[in-house]
Order: sequence, then structure tokens, then C-alpha cells
Amino acid sequence: HLKPDPDVDPPLPGGPGIADADIMIYVTMVDTPVCMANITLAYALACNRDQIDRPTFGHINFCPRKITPETAAQERQHDLSTAIHEVFHIIGFSQQSFALFRDSAGNPRTARCPDAPNCQSSDPDGYPPALSDGRLFTDPNTVVEEGDPVVLRLVTPEVLRVAREHFDCDTLGGVPLENEGGDGTAMSHWEKRAVLNEFMVGQLSTTWDPVRSALS
Repeated sequence: HLKPDPDVDPPLPGGPGIADADIMIYVTMVDTPVCMANITLAYALACNRDQIDRPTFGHINFCPRKITPETAAQERQHDLSTAIHEVFHIIGFSQQSFALFRDSAGNPRTARCPDAPNCQSSDPDGYPPALSDGRLFTDPNTVVEEGDPVVLRLVTPEVLRVAREHFDCDTLGGVPLENEGGDGTAMSHWEKRAVLNEFMVGQLSTTWDPVRSALS
């Protein structure tokens, strides 16, 4: 801890932190209400970001009742992919992080308040304006939202390059994001019907090994 934590009883003293570390991730294994409510194996979030929006602290919680004690190689591979999957949520693969992406020159891809259009008094400076559902607005140069029912596609330059090469389609207009599954799944994973068992889909199939690809 860099600062004393007043929310812990007795309070934890401040400390020097961790030298030469870019990010610190707290890992817990607790059956929380999120674990009990659905089939979630684990979940994660970024807790703090630096001055250019890179996460510096994150938290992963594994749901102990959903982790099987199997030792088969395929089960171990799925558990490993789950852990890597959650780390990716912390470092940027989530609908809240998409709004904070920056271009190759380090400039925000989405305009920030107070100068961005549609900012409200409740929107903090340095962040994009919030939408009515609580999400941060994300510029269409990063996420395109269209159609009925709504389909969201990630369209950053590197995602387009990798996807067009993989699918051999020079006009591919982005990779769709999951639009179902609730707050913990929708818009924070690839659409499974498009990439099957790529490890950043919302629910991996146990029939095939997860694939860690250049897409993510």
C-alpha cells in the first residue's frame, strides 16, 4: 500500500509499494454474490489508472465453487486461460477501457470532458461523458455501434489489421463484441459466433482448447 487504508479495521499502514512494477494485481478466491448468481468462474477490474489511463492496480476474484480440482491437461489449460483472460480485462479488454484507449501518438481516441460534446456537470474532467446506462461514451473510431438489434464492433487499427488478415477480407469492418450475457459479459468480450474459442469470448467451450490469438 502506498497510502494508509482507512476502510480496513484496523487500518493498514502506508508502505513503499512495489519497486520497478508497472502493475499490481490483487488476487482473491471468495464466493461473492457475483459468483453465486451465475456461472461466472472469475471476474476482474482495473482499480486505478495513471495519468495516461494505463491501469496500475487491478483485482481478480476466482469463484471457488466453480473451480474444478481436475488435474487433466485440458482442465489445467482452461484454468490457465481463465487467469490470462481476467488479466486482459484489467489491462484493457473491457467496455469501460475501450473509451480510454489512446492512439499510437498517445492521444485519447475519445474526446474527454470538459471539452467533449455532451459532457454533464457530473462527468469528471479527463474522462469521456457517461451514457444513460452508465457506460462511458466511446468514439466510433474505436467502437462502432449500429443495427437493430445493436451490434458493436471493435475497429482499432491493429484489430482491423489482424482480423482482415485472418479472415482474408480487406473490407472487414471490425470484430463484433458480445451483445448478451449481462453487465459482466456484454460488450467486454468477443462475439463467440465470430471467433469461436478465442480466449477473450465470454464463455469458453470445453470441447476445444482455448486459442490465445493476436486478435486480443
